[in-house]
Amino acid sequence: MEDQNGKVYNYGANKLSFVRNELMYIEITEPSIALGPINGTTFKVGEKILVKTRKIPFGSKTKTIASRSFHGFTLSDKAGVSGGISYKTIAANYLKNDEGGLDMYIVLSFNDADQLISILVGG
Repeated sequence: MEDQNGKVYNYGANKLSFVRNELMYIEITEPSIALGPINGTTFKVGEKILVKTRKIPFGSKTKTIASRSFHGFTLSDKAGVSGGISYKTIAANYLKNDEGGLDMYIVLSFNDADQLISILVGG
């Protein structure tokens, strides 16, 4: 692999990096850019994790179970730092192309209030 110089464009506080006119990396830290499938549901920085509660029978009583989700991404509640950003919850996933191959990754970081604070996409 040869070294390639890329161009980084700033869109507000967001960064988009290109090499040979191909998008290689996106760092989104403000809600001016939304992501999602064409003609599908999009999401952006500032949105919150969806929490659904349901009651299930538990002996002679009921127990309340909470489930958390964010646009189908798998969430992990192990706090840490990614890309220099501290988070409480993270979703780290690979994105696939139509042929099923791995093209890029996406990392979603959430704060203590379950609010999306950072989106990193790279290849």
